[in-house]
Amino acid sequence: MYKIFLRTTFLLAALAVMTVGCSKQANNVEHDEDADRDLFCSLLNVENIGKTMPIVNQFLSGMTTEMDNERQLKELAAWLKSCPCVVDVAVGAQLRQMSEIVVSFDENETIKQFIMEVSMKKPLKIIEVREYERIEEDPIPEKNPIPTDEGDISFTEFSLDGTSCQWNITSIITNNGLKDGVIIINSMQELEKFIVCLDGNYPEINFSKHSLLLAFGVSWNVITEISKTFHQQSTNYVLNVEMTVLKNANYRQKWSIALVTNKLSDESNVELNVIPFYDEEEPKYLEIETGKYIETNPVKGNHTLNFIDGERLFSAKSLVLSGSNDIKYDEFKYEIDGYTIKLTPVEYPELPTYHYFRIVDKRKFEIGNIYITNHGGSTIPPIVYFEKQ
Repeated sequence: MYKIFLRTTFLLAALAVMTVGCSKQANNVEHDEDADRDLFCSLLNVENIGKTMPIVNQFLSGMTTEMDNERQLKELAAWLKSCPCVVDVAVGAQLRQMSEIVVSFDENETIKQFIMEVSMKKPLKIIEVREYERIEEDPIPEKNPIPTDEGDISFTEFSLDGTSCQWNITSIITNNGLKDGVIIINSMQELEKFIVCLDGNYPEINFSKHSLLLAFGVSWNVITEISKTFHQQSTNYVLNVEMTVLKNANYRQKWSIALVTNKLSDESNVELNVIPFYDEEEPKYLEIETGKYIETNPVKGNHTLNFIDGERLFSAKSLVLSGSNDIKYDEFKYEIDGYTIKLTPVEYPELPTYHYFRIVDKRKFEIGNIYITNHGGSTIPPIVYFEKQ
């Protein structure tokens, strides 16, 4: 018995030494990032694109938590761009809970794109990878009035402005395959599936007498105006959404409208007709006056863009929403072409971003997707306005 005990003790000690030795040896092995890039490129095809997520998330997990979200996104974009198969990288839609990175790559001498959905909760993490497909739409017709009939139904527009609430539009649209859709909401329990309120105060709707219609979709051009009618045809209901869009202002813009109407049953069939028309407005080729431009309707804090000359601007953005009283300063070189402005960070010249940009006049403009963090407790509007001080 004594000999068996000694022999067991010796074996356990030997195993412990071997385990420690192996651990030290493993810890001394440097991670091969070149191998990761090669593996990443080998998986860039329709069949295996989802398998790239663990590779990218491993890179993200190695970043220091002291980096802010914007810096981490830039580092990720730089790493992706360093992969030999990647042609271009652009940070796309940037929302409070989620951001998008669009990656262009070469597959058999054909340029293709895919989208990475990035959860903005620390640590940053890729939660979905999908192929970027632009939905082919029918040619936009000449503008004609939406036909109405004697079955028109009254409704009240439902807005979340001035509240801490926001629609989960990104997930709703993604779950619907980036297609237009409409949802009938008949209870608070159903409403809470599609809405987030940071302060816990949900809007009040008398669902015993009313229903909420939530229509949503994606436009591939900038929307300048939306009008709608709701009417009944036989036993079915029809929601017409007339959407005026800017010609040649290509910009993937998520949209949603909410209407409160008389009570509908859960079995009611609501058909959504989205009718787009071109706004023939041409880009204004004006020189932006030098000087400071401030966002016209910030909810919290301020964002100022200072145009120094015809090619440089400074950005000063309050970090109140990040729990800080500091101001974040960035310098960019800029180029305006039609409805697009190219912003090239001086600190990261290899990572330019492209934004929808429309000059209203020499002292006012609108710009799309320039934020990463939240804006006053709700999702950043895709387009914001700046006016000269």
